[in-house]
Amino acid sequence: MELRQASSPRAIYKIESLEDGLVVVIELEWVDEVLSSHWSVSGVVSNGRVSLLLQLRIGLSATTETEALAECEAKKTTILTLARDSAEAGGLRAPLVLMEGMDRFELAKAHMSLLDRAFLLGQDRKALNVRTARQYEVCKAFGLTSVVQFLAAFEQVPISTITSRLAKSRDAGLIPKTRKVSGETIGR
Repeated sequence: MELRQASSPRAIYKIESLEDGLVVVIELEWVDEVLSSHWSVSGVVSNGRVSLLLQLRIGLSATTETEALAECEAKKTTILTLARDSAEAGGLRAPLVLMEGMDRFELAKAHMSLLDRAFLLGQDRKALNVRTARQYEVCKAFGLTSVVQFLAAFEQVPISTITSRLAKSRDAGLIPKTRKVSGETIGR
């Protein structure tokens, strides 16, 4: 694990790590002279879908960057055990609840990038429907509302490509179909 400058407005540092197929993102910020750590862990759950597994906020006794990194490293084993338990149970089905000052888009992007780097989204070009379905699940887990635009930017493809992939994923039963209720589209 390594400290980097955070992009969230209140956080001072961010730690991103890939641990045995689990993505860990930790943001650190000072709150009333206590260093607070915000943990989010994602990964593949028992049914093969991608999900947010754990979200946690812990105060640290650290007073320096080096101490904070060491303290997070010491807590990691326990937190990853809890995340694996969550994965076996199917993960968190409700969207991420953001702590004050955290950036939902940046957090989702960090998780998506690490999941992609670990090949947990699927790399087989013949299975783009599965990859897109898993990406969709990540977006929903983090409560993103502009899923199509986010995925188009992440994949660096036109919006129409993502729209088509999502339709194929829905047709294959990989993600829920959208439904219309009094003129509104639900499920996107």
